[in-house]
Amino acid sequence: MTETWRVYPVIMSYVPANQPTPYLVEIPAFQGETQGRSVADGMRQARTYMGLAASELIVRGKEVPASETHLPVVSAPTIVTLVEVEIGQA
Repeated sequence: MTETWRVYPVIMSYVPANQPTPYLVEIPAFQGETQGRSVADGMRQARTYMGLAASELIVRGKEVPASETHLPVVSAPTIVTLVEVEIGQA
């Protein structure tokens, strides 16, 4: 198995009503969402989500999305950043 690193944009919005995980994290490359207690936790949760989603695609014999470094344009105070994930390829 060859390990590869990929990077994808994530979009984080602060939603104070969503306590104790007020950061909503959108992951467009995998059409998914997760949540975090802080920005750092949101990034960790996104990494976990992407790794699991990629593993599921591999198991199903589907293509894992290529790295994407284009950051979507959003309005403040939304945070957009890149998160790397290690993906196992058979």
